[in-house]
Amino acid sequence: MVRPTPSPSFPVLPSLPPGFSPSATTLAAMPGTTVAIIQQCNLSSTTVQRGYTLTATGALKNMGSGTVRLPDVVLAGRAPRGTNEGGPFDDFTPAYDLRLAPGESRTLSASRSFDASDPVGTWRCYLTFETTDGIYHDGQDTFFTVTGSVPAVPTPTPTPSAGPTATPTPTATPTPTPTATASPTPRPTPTPTPAPTPTPTPAPTATPAPVTGLSVRVSGNHLVNGAGQPIQLRGVNRSGAEYACAEGWGIFDGPTDDLTSINAMKSWHINTVRLPLNEDCWLGINGVTAAYSGATYRNAIVHYVNALNAQGILVILNLHFSGPGGAIPVDQVSMADRDHAPAFWSSVATTFKNNHAVLFDLFNEPYPDSNRDSAAAWSCVLNGGACPGVNFTAAGMQEMTTAVRNTGATQPILIAGPQYAGVVDKWLQYKPNDPLNQLVASIHIYGLPLDSPCRLQSCWDATMAPLATTTPIVIGEMGDTDCTSRFSPPLMTWADAHGVSYTPWAWNVSNCAGDPSLITNYNGTPTAYGVGVRNHLLTLP
Repeated sequence: MVRPTPSPSFPVLPSLPPGFSPSATTLAAMPGTTVAIIQQCNLSSTTVQRGYTLTATGALKNMGSGTVRLPDVVLAGRAPRGTNEGGPFDDFTPAYDLRLAPGESRTLSASRSFDASDPVGTWRCYLTFETTDGIYHDGQDTFFTVTGSVPAVPTPTPTPSAGPTATPTPTATPTPTPTATASPTPRPTPTPTPAPTPTPTPAPTATPAPVTGLSVRVSGNHLVNGAGQPIQLRGVNRSGAEYACAEGWGIFDGPTDDLTSINAMKSWHINTVRLPLNEDCWLGINGVTAAYSGATYRNAIVHYVNALNAQGILVILNLHFSGPGGAIPVDQVSMADRDHAPAFWSSVATTFKNNHAVLFDLFNEPYPDSNRDSAAAWSCVLNGGACPGVNFTAAGMQEMTTAVRNTGATQPILIAGPQYAGVVDKWLQYKPNDPLNQLVASIHIYGLPLDSPCRLQSCWDATMAPLATTTPIVIGEMGDTDCTSRFSPPLMTWADAHGVSYTPWAWNVSNCAGDPSLITNYNGTPTAYGVGVRNHLLTLP
């Protein structure tokens, strides 16, 4: 694996205490070395809030007959979407330079404080060590959750404030409290399904009135406006409504209810906002804080959609955080769930069926069948049910499409494929049946170090370009994950030439590389990544 230059040496904690007896499976040396990880990353808590510190421990043993030097030993931390090889390297400190005598074992401890620059969601910790040949040997992942910052005491109102509003109990040692920031699109390992609870029919929510002169529909391989003229969606993702409510401190993250924030988007020539939603918050189920769920949540979403539409901005409504049974979803899972997702889309479609300035994105990023681009994965995405790599009954795109159309809603529907919506090579073969022929292909493409299956132009030319001759395509998420502008502008230029739409991630004040974040403030000041997106958009009519 590739890592930064090893850290300097630090003192090592004492050897393992007498009586420590790891299981036989932990005593095997890692391949290519005589060193065994006898205690995987062990955390002081499985949840840590921004503004607090988490401590990790792990243990190694030299199983060989000679002294071993390990130039770099790290309790590694990886944020959502981070990789072992590519980072970002959000490690616990200190790191160690160890010498282990034959049979010697050592327990190591390191800590990390989490602040406003750290994305919320599911993180990984693992113990890794470097041998003198420069090769790193990674232990098993231990998962933990980073949540939003300590908010103020709430004052519930029908339209919630944009800032944090409820004070959760801290889970670790406090450090100065930052402000809440945007959530990324996390990549967790699915957890066991809690016992299901019935999904109630939501109380009626006021249906937004149609926006005069603003509409979108599919015509052939184009999205077109009300006059039948081809249009290209060029916008941003506005993250927050998928996680703030589930964490119990608000509905949005950052301002949404003032014209200033919307005008800042328009100053970039944005014509579309993709709005991620939370299934349980919309439906008002599973104990989501009442001030931020049910009718209150739905009315806030309707209000924001209307405000965007009034400024000429189309909106893509996306099911982002969801989950089966009785657990509140605070991350994304491998598939939509049959317990609640059809009811979610029936309610959303009913609410917005008279507003033709919206599109429906049925499920954010499927990754069944262990994240493969396989026939089994595509079949699961289409049909749901019992799927490989999914530990609950999945809802497929067909049943969610049917749920939307059964309400009388006629809006375009975005359909993603597997591998975190990363491929469209089998999209035509596995697209759902839509009696209105209003389907749009969705794909997500990120640059290095995060990477995506279709990152290279050879993939754009081989799979996306042919599909674009028959079907509208929206790159629902994209971005540079190294806080540069090297990747996104060439992709947008290619998309412009092929009539492909795009909504980069994300219009949130957060980590430039880790989220990735387009802006440093809600006045629209761009990050180094956002500069490339903004400058490209400003060159377009």
